[in-house]
Amino acid sequence: MSFRNLLLVSFLFIIAATGCRKERTTDSVCEILKQALINDDKGQARIAITAMIDKLPSKAYTAQALDMLSHAISGQCEMSTDLYCFNCIKTLPGQTEIEVSFISGGSVIHKTIDISYTSANEMIFANFH
Repeated sequence: MSFRNLLLVSFLFIIAATGCRKERTTDSVCEILKQALINDDKGQARIAITAMIDKLPSKAYTAQALDMLSHAISGQCEMSTDLYCFNCIKTLPGQTEIEVSFISGGSVIHKTIDISYTSANEMIFANFH
C-alpha cells in the first residue's frame, strides 16, 4: 500500500471514529441526566446540563439561548420540556425553570431544572427539584 493510500485510510478511520464518539457522547450525557434526575444526584445533573450548555451556539443567559437548551434536552434526550418564563424566579441572581418529564421503569418522572447565570451572563445549572 502506498504512503498516500495509507494516509487516506488513516484519515477516514479517524473521521469515522470521531463521528461515532459524538453520538455516544450525546447518548451518555442524556443517560447521565436521566439517572441524575431519578436518583436526585445534583452533581451528575450539573455535569450533564453543563455539557449540553457547552454545545449550544451561545451560552448567554437569554430567552433565546434557554429556549435552545430546552429544545436540546427534549430533542436529544427524549424528554418533554416546558419553559414557562425567562428569569421569572426572583432569586439573587434570578433563575429560569425548565420542567422536564420522561418515562422510566413504567413511571413518569417530573422534575424542574433551575438555570441561573454567572457574572459574565453565561447560563449555569443551579439546581433541580
